[in-house]
Amino acid sequence: MKIESIVNDCLLEHIGGSKFFDAIDEKLRNDSSLMNLIINKVLNNEDFDYIIVSGKFGYALKEFCINNYLYNIIITLNGSLRKHNIEADLNIDIKDNKIVFIDDSFYLGRTRDKVKEFVEKNGATLISTYVFYDGSKKKDINVHSMYRYYDHFK
Repeated sequence: MKIESIVNDCLLEHIGGSKFFDAIDEKLRNDSSLMNLIINKVLNNEDFDYIIVSGKFGYALKEFCINNYLYNIIITLNGSLRKHNIEADLNIDIKDNKIVFIDDSFYLGRTRDKVKEFVEKNGATLISTYVFYDGSKKKDINVHSMYRYYDHFK
């Protein structure tokens, strides 16, 4: 699988940490076949109203969706949410809507938690999170990943 190859390449270059996640993020956001894969996974498995994305990866995914006629379902937030407050140009009312969050990676869940807080503050419900890479030790049933580190390395 392509995502496994990307993870292995990044693990060879970086032991972990922010450089590892930055490398994965860069490779993912420049691969339209993987963008298509995760969007189709969400479209085929979720009953939702909007997708929320953030940061450089989110902008790349939004661009992919615009080019594939899905522009009206994407909400983009600023990056580094685990470190900063959320900034969003929210020109729609998401109250009573079901939201899916898509991100490049998941580790401690801080970014997802900030998104969940934002979604709930606006009267909506975060129903699922989809990521390419899950590096968390504890499996979260609401996080759907294309590659989970601890399924490969114990």
